[in-house]
Amino acid sequence: MAKKDILSKIIQDNTGQIEEITIYPDLQALIPPLTQEELEGLEKSIIEEGCREPILLWENGNELVLVDGHNRYSICKKHGLPYKTRLKEFKNFEAVKDWMISNQLGRRNLTELQKSYLRGLQYNREKKGLGGDRKTEKSGSQNGNLKTVDKLAEEHKVSRNTIIRDEKFALGLDKLTEGNKELKDKILNKSIKVPQSVVQEAVNLDKKSAKKLAEKIQEEQDLPKVSKENKGKKKDTKEKLLESIMQKLKNYSYEKLLEIERTI
Repeated sequence: MAKKDILSKIIQDNTGQIEEITIYPDLQALIPPLTQEELEGLEKSIIEEGCREPILLWENGNELVLVDGHNRYSICKKHGLPYKTRLKEFKNFEAVKDWMISNQLGRRNLTELQKSYLRGLQYNREKKGLGGDRKTEKSGSQNGNLKTVDKLAEEHKVSRNTIIRDEKFALGLDKLTEGNKELKDKILNKSIKVPQSVVQEAVNLDKKSAKKLAEKIQEEQDLPKVSKENKGKKKDTKEKLLESIMQKLKNYSYEKLLEIERTI
């Protein structure tokens, strides 16, 4: 079962009735992150035109679980804007995850890394027989795994080797960024550029080594910021030097300035 967020989200639906919406971090992690520009564009659109698509919920016993519309929900809550909700039935949490992965893969605004990650998760889940509504294949059957990889390769119009690499990328990224959603999001939206081969190899690392690699990636990400600061300091120093030279030149005679000009 998914881990429940400690903080429940209280909202008011379109009927005016108070309802409680629960956000599960491991479900939210399946939503590919938006870039800052995309998020600002979505926020601007919702403020100006309203939230046109309903927030999708799953009624799981006594709780309403947020399945789709995490960004829209967050923006509406931030600005106190109304929104509609829609319920969808699922057998269990695994069925929810299957639907979310499939739904995200059907969207057009995904980066290649985001597609790779979701395809990898999908393959790993299907070959292990996870999911609530599918007829599972035997996880120990090599033929079963081959059928799965070929099916997904055809479905996504990629090679079977791509699907296999996608799985290594997805599992490697989850191990590398365990408990660090910010790092995971930045890698997926390319705010931090890490070669896919490096992420794929992370699947073979132990937990301690994976954590050290994640720390190294973050440290390297901070280097350009230091460089920019130094560049800014150099610029300030250069401008002050030019100002000082100009001030001295004002006191030189015309003949002295001609002499300097000839040497330039």
